[in-house]
Amino acid sequence: MSKGAPQVVLSFISQEDAIKDIIDKQIDNFATGGYRTIGVAKTNGQGEWELLLF
Repeated sequence: MSKGAPQVVLSFISQEDAIKDIIDKQIDNFATGGYRTIGVAKTNGQGEWELLLF
């Protein structure tokens, strides 16, 4: 399991290109409201990283 800046955690994920724009927009929306975000990911049974939340 790993946690940290969403952009860093997102770089672990194999589907990064498919979801990066969506995640970036959500992070910007939170930031506009004064919220900070943190990304959380874990590895699955095959050792691939999966994004849990941000």
